[in-house]
This record gives sequence, structure tokens and C-alpha cells, in this order.
Amino acid sequence: MNSDINDLDLGATIRGFAVGQKLFDRYTLQSIIGRGGMGVVWLARDEQLERQVALKFLPDLLLVDQAALDELKHETKRSLELTHHHIVRIYNFEQDSHAACISMEYVDGLNLSALRVQKETRVFEVNELAPLVVQLCDALEYAHDTANIVHRDLKPANLMVNSRGDLKITDFGISRSLSDSVTMLTRQSTSGTLLYMSPQQLNGERVSPLDDIYSLGATIYDLLTSKPPFYGGSIEKQVHEKIPRSMAERRKELEIASKTPIPAHWEETIAEALAKDPAQRPQSARELSQQLVDRAAPIRKTKREKLMVPVSAGGAASQGSKVSRRAVIMSMAGVAILVAAIGITMSIVRRPTSVPANESSKPSFTATVAPTPAPAPVTGRIIVNTIPAGASVYVDGSEQGQSPLVIENVAEGIHRLRVEADGWEDASLIAEVKPGATVDMGTLHLTAKPTPAPTQAAATYSPPPPLPETTSPPQPEYDYRGFVLQHLQKCTNGDVSGIVADYADSVDYYENGMVTPSFIAKDRRKYMSSWPTLSIQMTSPVSYDTSNAPHIRVNFSYTFEARNGRKVSRGQTDNTWFLLQTPAGLKITSEKQTITNRSRK
Repeated sequence: MNSDINDLDLGATIRGFAVGQKLFDRYTLQSIIGRGGMGVVWLARDEQLERQVALKFLPDLLLVDQAALDELKHETKRSLELTHHHIVRIYNFEQDSHAACISMEYVDGLNLSALRVQKETRVFEVNELAPLVVQLCDALEYAHDTANIVHRDLKPANLMVNSRGDLKITDFGISRSLSDSVTMLTRQSTSGTLLYMSPQQLNGERVSPLDDIYSLGATIYDLLTSKPPFYGGSIEKQVHEKIPRSMAERRKELEIASKTPIPAHWEETIAEALAKDPAQRPQSARELSQQLVDRAAPIRKTKREKLMVPVSAGGAASQGSKVSRRAVIMSMAGVAILVAAIGITMSIVRRPTSVPANESSKPSFTATVAPTPAPAPVTGRIIVNTIPAGASVYVDGSEQGQSPLVIENVAEGIHRLRVEADGWEDASLIAEVKPGATVDMGTLHLTAKPTPAPTQAAATYSPPPPLPETTSPPQPEYDYRGFVLQHLQKCTNGDVSGIVADYADSVDYYENGMVTPSFIAKDRRKYMSSWPTLSIQMTSPVSYDTSNAPHIRVNFSYTFEARNGRKVSRGQTDNTWFLLQTPAGLKITSEKQTITNRSRK
């Protein structure tokens, strides 16, 4: 990597700013939280939205190049489309005559590079890294397939973990654009972090999601061994020509005394991710995640994947390589001959066998009957992290293990989770599992049990007379439609206490994951301060499904209009809630919403 980039004069991006200074008539600077070759990052308060944000300031040399600024603005606008729980949100591009910066979500935690250094052995263990890899791959799959955006600069320093234990990918698309602009303006030969770049990216070829797959493999290699695949000498030459050592060999070379060995399938999958040929890498982030964490799960095809031919455990796939990459494409004439001779479809799973000279006119293939296509996934996965770790996790009353925990092959539907630990209060959660999906419950902070008061000497005790026999009180009748309408009325009236009373102790709240009622109270007060007047018009009846009682799913839609003086926000919402039947009435355990036709004036 060119050290000159890190030695650039960043000008006012470091000098000239002070704590308490207000910039762009909106942001009050609080502290510097990061700096490097591409600029400095400040923690600031957004006075308009009353929240903390991170401001990534651009080097001064970019401010005088309009083409570079326009390119960075374009990438920032594209990144605004990324709305995933594990991707840092980009809010805005700010610029005046003195400075320019990108406003983004503030993450209250450290990056994986810093967290690795804090480990006793200076490396992560596989069981510690697995839940984070699942979150990371989910975010990459979303970015690649839904938003059509490639990160281009994945590395441990761009992966952060917040105080709740959630992984966040930073600088999606922005870091590389900024680096490329600085490289062009300073005439450096290369830009970015060579240690994690694919051979194709080093060559300047058209960027592809498979470049991110290579960088992801290099990142995992680093986190498990303390070094990237190549870290000394001519990095670019080694990336193009040399095969890296296995992670076990690298640990031995660096004298790392790890608690547990790296599983063979992790070694094989990371080696595939680091393949020089993109076709030999896992063809999607989901595929890589499944090979590492859930090898038994079916692999969903994407537009980048080749045909995946399922084989038995004893077939070619057992050697750790993909059948699709060894398959030989049969000519259409050969297929017609085989179909006519055998009467059924054939699928090639090995290379053509050698043809003797005296039989050269006969087509010869090693073939087997095509197996039944793998069924679509019917199970999902649940990830549970707790503070403290080591808590017992139960799903529908069945113990699954201790946290941190990845629970595989969970049936589709609503499941009740219970978390228990000695000395800590039990916690209950609700998870809706969909086929092939991962439900990340976030990091659950357990509450310590109160210390019991010392007992006093007991006085003479006489048991009370027996109570008269009573019958169990009748179960309450639940009005789901009335509950929803009353809750929405509280929202339009600004009744925060009434709103919060409708929620359970732990709620899957919009894109925030699992939160407490106190979080919801702060969120509602913040919304009402921005939009003090709210009106709602129902556009569909409240429908509900009681088949999983006491967990009730409700769906409804409405249009809304929020006002603050002359400012107006309008939109259409489709809502899905989950309600829990309790003796005290209904409680909201999950609240999700999709907004369409949104407009603001």
C-alpha cells in the first residue's frame, strides 16, 4: 500500500475545527472519533433532527476539483438507497465554501480490527466470528442483489460493532470513491487497501460483487490469524501469483495459541473466496455464509451463480469444490443420443473419460441420473447474543444451547424464545422465522436479579385458614381491531404514556431490532417534536390471524399527513404487527412498516 496517501496534508479537515463549533447551520462538533489518509471523522449533534451523527470530512485537495466532488456526490446519493440494519446509514452530503463532508449514522462501538487486538490471543475464535459473518453476509447479499451496489473496500477497519453487538458495514461505496479521487489528484499508482483487494480490482477491471467476496475472505483470514493473506514484500505480485498459507499454518507461523482449531470447512471456504479466478469463488455472500455456518442449507441461486448440480456425499462435492465448476457441458447432440437411448434426463458430474482410438466415433460420458432438485428452504436461522454470555437459550421450551448462539433449521413461523442465566432475570422474546432467512435478535442485555433482603428471626407462625374454592377467572375477550385503532388514536393525540403502555417489555421495533419501551418513548417524543401535528386515514380494514395464539398477527394500511408549520410529510403505509395475548390485555411485540408514495414539502 502506498504510504504517501496517509501522509497527505489534509488541511482544514483536521486544523481549523473546534469542539462546540457549528457547521452548515446544523451540526455542532463534539469530538474527533477517527482520522486517516482519507480525512477526519467528527462526532456531531444534528440540531435539526436532535441526534448524534458522524461527519466524514473530505481532504481540502478535493474541494478544488469539481469533477471529483461530483463523483463523490453521485456515490453518496447511491448509498442513500441502502437501508439495511447492518449497513451504516448515509444521511446527506454537506458542502459550503470552506468544507465538505458526508453525514452518516454514528456507531457507538469499535471496528473489528480494534476488537481483534483486544483479544487475549489477538485473534477471534470461529464461534465468536460466526454470528458476525452471518450479519455481514446478509448485508452484502442485500447490497449486491437488491441495491446493486458493491462496497469495493471491505476490510476489518470498515466493519464496526455497536454497543448492542450489531455489526455495521461503514463507507459503502464511498471509501473507494474518495480513495480513487485522491489517487488521481496526487498521481499515485494505486489506491485503496491492497491487502484485501482482489487481483481483478488491482488490475482496474470492472468492479463486481465477486471482488467483495475476495475482500470478505481476506478479512475473515485476517480476523482469525491476525494477518491478511499477504502482508510483506510485493503485495501486488503475491495477490496475482501466490496461494496463501492455510489459516492453521499462518497461526502456527505467528505462534498463536488459539483455544480451538479452525474447522476444515472454514479453511476450504476461505481458500475458495481467495481464488485468483472469480469463477472459483463462492458466487454470492449468501453462498459463502451457508458454506461457513450452515453447510446443509440449500443455496439460493442468484444471477451471478452458475448451475449447481447436487451430488451425494461421496461424490465430487465432498472434496470441497463446487460441482458446477468441474461440470463438463454436454453437447446438444450428445444429450439427444442419451435421451433416446435411456429415456430420461442425464446430468454430467465428472469430466469426459478418455476415448480409445478405436472408439473415437462413439460419444462417451460419465453420467448419472439427474437427482431431484433440492427443495426450497423450509427452515431459517435465529442468532442470539447476550450480555453476559453463557445464558441458556430455549426455543418453544426446548433448550438449544448457550449464548452466543446460532440456532439452525428453525421451522417457519412464530417462536417464543426464553433466555435464562443464574443470577439474572429471565427474558422472553418473539421471533418470526421465514424460509431461508436469518433472524438476528441483536444483543440482549440481561437484568441482574435484586439481592434478597436479609431475613429476620421468624415469629411463631400459624398457617392461615384455607381459602374458599374459587373458579378460574374467564379468559378475556380480545378486540384486535379496537386495540389497533385506539393505539393509532394515541399516536395522533401525542399520548406518549398511552402509546408506551401498549408495548411488551421487549419489542422488535421497525429497523431498530429488539428495544425496550423506554427507547420507544424517546423515539415517539423525538418524532412529535419534529412533526407535532399528525393525522391518519385508514385505507384497509384491520385483518388478523389467530392461528398461532397467543401470538396474533395483524395487518392494516393507512395514509398519513404530518405537519410542522409549513413543512408537510405525506405517505402510504403498510403495517404488520404481532400482538401477545396477556391477562392484562394485548401487548405489541413486533411493529414493522413499509412507507410508499412519500412526499415532503
